[in-house]
Amino acid sequence: MDGAFAVCGCIGSWLLVAGAVYQAALELADEEIDRQQIAQASSAVSRPKRISAWWWLLPPVAYALNVRRATRHRQRVMSALDAEQLQQTLSFFNKSGGWLIVATGAFLLAGVSTWQMVHDFAWPTATAWIIIVLAPVTCIGYTVRQMLRTNRLLARTHRADTGR
Repeated sequence: MDGAFAVCGCIGSWLLVAGAVYQAALELADEEIDRQQIAQASSAVSRPKRISAWWWLLPPVAYALNVRRATRHRQRVMSALDAEQLQQTLSFFNKSGGWLIVATGAFLLAGVSTWQMVHDFAWPTATAWIIIVLAPVTCIGYTVRQMLRTNRLLARTHRADTGR
């Protein structure tokens, strides 16, 4: 009976990952955002120069310089947006960040339950790693399939409504 609970816990944990990824995709796709205007505003801001490749001889310094460079560029892009575009962008970033936290937490719990299940059944350790690699691919694949299916159905309905 313990084995059945271990399997249920493992499957349930991976379903939480799939649900978080799918719900994130749905909510972010519905987010009211004027992508074209935001892209135009951000392309008007000049790209910062790359740091010299020599800095990679000191990786922590190169990393810090790259972070500083990216932060300055992001600040310039944000200041180039009007108030509505800025609000849309921040809303999108906040929702995506929140869902990233939820999906990461679910992934970590799923990893633990997978490891526990493999241990309970005394399976080889490689089995856990195979599941931990393949299960997220399956979760993301499900989301992609559902989003594409929804888009196809909506496009077909739109064509039928417009007579094309």
